[in-house]
Amino acid sequence: MDAAWEGYAQCMRRAGFAVTTSVWDPVTGTSRIFTYARVGATTTAPTTSATPATAPTTTPVIDAMTDGEAELVDACEEEYWFPVSAVYAADTPPHMEPGLASAMQQCMGKRGYAVQGIADFGGMVGAVRGEARGERVQAGRDCLSTALTDLYPDLPYFPRP
Repeated sequence: MDAAWEGYAQCMRRAGFAVTTSVWDPVTGTSRIFTYARVGATTTAPTTSATPATAPTTTPVIDAMTDGEAELVDACEEEYWFPVSAVYAADTPPHMEPGLASAMQQCMGKRGYAVQGIADFGGMVGAVRGEARGERVQAGRDCLSTALTDLYPDLPYFPRP
């Protein structure tokens, strides 16, 4: 994973993008969160990216990428990052960082949901075969939003399951 990340980041830099240092997604532990933006871009907010398991590959913010730039980003991702990160995400069970899991357990418990010992978002919201709906999901999203803001104020964006 580290070698794949380094290859991807170097490719992006060669293509003219500034890339932040990545951090593991505290919600799943299976993907990395990072941002990138054109070097010298006039945008005030960078483009955000994550591995395919959690978010779209590119989300233009203010100053949209040209088709050529998008092709460069896609080429770097396809050559260096996607092959390794997709396998890792598929083979690694999702798990929250311990502090986040604890905060979620407390918050969900206060809302009347028994989640002691559960350390993944799907389990917190009662997902069955990856599907969950209703008030429990909304409670989970509310708890997650609060916990992420409190525990990880420096994340470039907050992942939302």
